[in-house]
Amino acid sequence: MNKEIPHKIGEFVLKYRWPIIIANFIIMAFVIWGMKNRAEAFQDYANYMAVVRDNPLAADTSRVAPPPIFNTDYHVWFEEDNPELLAYDEFQRVFSKEENLIAVVISKSGNVFTNENLATLQYLTDESWTIPYVSRVDGLTNFNYTYVEEDDLLVEDFIYDLPLTNDELAEKKRLALADPLMPKFLISPKADITQVQMRVIVPQEFPNGYLETRAAIEALSAQLTQEQILDEDGNLVPNDLYNPDLEIRLAGTVMLSTSFQKFAQNDVENLLPIMFLLIMIVLLFTIRSFWGTTAPIGLLFTSVLFPIALFVGLFDFSLTNASTNVMQMLVAVAVADSVHILAIFYRGLRNGLDKYHSVIFTVEKNFLPCLITSITTGIGFYSLMFQYIPPFSDLGIFAGTGTLYAFFASVFTLPAFLSLLPFKKREVKHHQIKEYENKGYEKLTDFIVEYQKPIRWVALVSTVAALILIPQIVIDNTAVKYFAPHTEFRQAAEYIDNNIIGVNPLEFQFDSGEDDGIYDPEYLRKIERFQEYIAEHPEFEITYVSGITDIIKRINKTMNGDDPAYYRIPMDNEVTADGDTIDARRLIAQYLLLYQMSLPQGMEMTNQIDIRNRTSRVTAFVRSISSFELLEHSNTMESWIEENIPSVNTITMGVPIMFGKLFTIAIPGMLKSLAISLFFITIILMITFRSVKIGLYSMIPNVWPLIFVFGFIGLFGIPVNMSVAVVGMITLGIAVDDTVHYLTKYLRGKSEGLDQRGAIQYAFRQVAAPLIFTSLILVAGFGSLTQSDFILNSDMAIYCTMVIGLALFADFILLPATILKFDADESEEKIADASTDPAFDDNQVAPQMD
Repeated sequence: MNKEIPHKIGEFVLKYRWPIIIANFIIMAFVIWGMKNRAEAFQDYANYMAVVRDNPLAADTSRVAPPPIFNTDYHVWFEEDNPELLAYDEFQRVFSKEENLIAVVISKSGNVFTNENLATLQYLTDESWTIPYVSRVDGLTNFNYTYVEEDDLLVEDFIYDLPLTNDELAEKKRLALADPLMPKFLISPKADITQVQMRVIVPQEFPNGYLETRAAIEALSAQLTQEQILDEDGNLVPNDLYNPDLEIRLAGTVMLSTSFQKFAQNDVENLLPIMFLLIMIVLLFTIRSFWGTTAPIGLLFTSVLFPIALFVGLFDFSLTNASTNVMQMLVAVAVADSVHILAIFYRGLRNGLDKYHSVIFTVEKNFLPCLITSITTGIGFYSLMFQYIPPFSDLGIFAGTGTLYAFFASVFTLPAFLSLLPFKKREVKHHQIKEYENKGYEKLTDFIVEYQKPIRWVALVSTVAALILIPQIVIDNTAVKYFAPHTEFRQAAEYIDNNIIGVNPLEFQFDSGEDDGIYDPEYLRKIERFQEYIAEHPEFEITYVSGITDIIKRINKTMNGDDPAYYRIPMDNEVTADGDTIDARRLIAQYLLLYQMSLPQGMEMTNQIDIRNRTSRVTAFVRSISSFELLEHSNTMESWIEENIPSVNTITMGVPIMFGKLFTIAIPGMLKSLAISLFFITIILMITFRSVKIGLYSMIPNVWPLIFVFGFIGLFGIPVNMSVAVVGMITLGIAVDDTVHYLTKYLRGKSEGLDQRGAIQYAFRQVAAPLIFTSLILVAGFGSLTQSDFILNSDMAIYCTMVIGLALFADFILLPATILKFDADESEEKIADASTDPAFDDNQVAPQMD
């Protein structure tokens, strides 16, 4: 870059400071206006759909649903052509697109079967039907209990006439625990826990559907478990429905999906203010000026708002739990740029410049380093676009664009704003300044020079050891563990998981190959063999399996005088208790017809068999195990099916399996993104320093922290989740910032005729303090995110904080030791040529203005 350009840019900023500030304001006003319109349009559509839900005749077919501002649907984590997603969507098209909502009811006394408890359960079950978007409710009280009266098969609610006598209660308890379907699914073996399972169908056109469902079930739960409630006047009054013996915990995919949004909202509301407070404290300690502390705050707001308002407000992107992290990231990045601008600006004031010359001085000094660091940081973020996980791709687009905007705001808008503030010129003694700036860091420099070889050997050995340990990293991608252990949702899910039924549904679709094929006893027997196989392998962690074979066997038993010997699938030429020889296929068809005719409205079997009676659904409830472990078990089960019942076309699917397979492709995507980021950042550094050698060895202190952290994780067997897939791309570009600033000062020292030791010491004196403070700000920024209750965010923040801290250490210790090794033969001409920009010149002072 021509050495006059930074100076001219500084003059440009000073000359057009008002247009720059006004232009920044107009840009922000425009994108915020777009965001406001998007929010109003979305809310208008949500209000419209609320009316349509209550009055379908009010529907307007010309209205199209806008994409949600915050998308909690698991679909956002997959590309549109993901084969597992397409298969699961087709499965849901056949058996209805539904999610589950679980209300687990716990008796503190250890007995659900009391009149008071059953009355509460009955009320909970009945009222659950009124919850928005609930299509089916299955509970202990409305369980489809079958019995025969004369020649008729009857189906009725298990509990329907309360109160019951003690003997009747005891008999109901016995029947429930002896039933082949109720234990584990609806009632625990000790009869102290039961659950109400709700099927929820929210059409895509209803953007707030799941949130409405969650709010309704939480209100219903509170209605039964709170001793006092608010009346219409807002006064606390006794609650007639309060049952002190019962506790209700909520889980299921509806709670999971909405928890993503709630935890993201909590992070923004609670952690962002903490981050701003920490940053203000660091700035106050660093700059020691009121304006130096408050001036960057407006910059932070604009840097955070710009990419979100731009992409969400104008380009209809949706926020996700991953992309909302851009707020914390950009705050940290923007403040890091601001610190360098403010540090040089105040340095100019301390050296006797007036505020106008200090503006030119700080732009000259920071334009090239901030440009390079913003480009490298942006490359790190933009490399996330090559991930196979759309929310991380969005995060890369948001953060990369925000980083570039933060550069322009820091280099142009902030200096323009500083020129308007009331700073006075100081009278200083230049010899004292020169004496002050030529002291310090002698011991650190001597230490590095003396122990340079051990430093390099330690880095080399630790790198090799880490590379050996990285393959030992344990991956645990369990959806329930996305949330902190103390959160209500995770505690409820784990309680359900450990005490009554697994919370992860694993789906199997069995195709008979012909219409009405589900009536074929051989087809049903094959499904039964599969269920028996699952039961023989407890390592699969499957707690309960549901399929039409259970219903058919139960009906067969009921129709034969409840003889346990008939709890089986009828077979051809079988002789009944009355001595009749049966046609099994015809009998099974009659059983299912009679059963379906007896079912109450809303309890049909359309969620278990397709409309052509060709395929049926088997659902296995699995405990919360790693997606990869579940994927391995799924592959084992599929292999068994292929070997033992190859004539039945079977598809295995489920959201946990989809996420397990997603992570297997996320790792190659991560490596691809990291390689792209490394390549382009290295090229940028080669171009910046006009040296292939410098470009290559400057990457050593940036790659070493990443390798070391991942080796540390492998050494201690720390389980990692999907967050690890983005750590490298996020931190690499940020870590390069310190290297660029340090090397520019080192090269300047070499160009002035200093030897290696002198140039290293010169670099420390010029940039050590700003680098320490910017690293503290970055650590504070990411560190606040470690308190997130969303584990993907907190783990990512922990790893990023570790890498950033180690990167500062590497730039202070490893980089100088590397320079002493590899820069010994670098030609003075090349060094001088690379250092001709004013950005490398720390002694240059802008000429006085006319």
